Amino acid sequence: MSFIVKPCAGGTVFVINFDKARKIDFKGIVSKVKGSQFKVAIETPEVLLLKSGDIDITLFKSGKIMAKNVKSREEAEKIAKDFGAVIGSN
Repeated sequence: MSFIVKPCAGGTVFVINFDKARKIDFKGIVSKVKGSQFKVAIETPEVLLLKSGDIDITLFKSGKIMAKNVKSREEAEKIAKDFGAVIGSN
């Protein structure tokens, strides 16, 4: 799964867009992240909030991801790779 990582305001927030952006099935994501490094914090109809250590991840229905408290672009890319591996083709 390929993706684009862009820095956002403040330097500790990165926006991640997977190339195959699509509507996201939150129930499927919640099921797939069980037992992974990603923990569900809050689930709403439009947004899924996840945690991975100190990193806060906001997943929107559009497929856009905002990763907060990220120290570097490399760390954001690792989060994208790890998350992509967990959710697969959803």
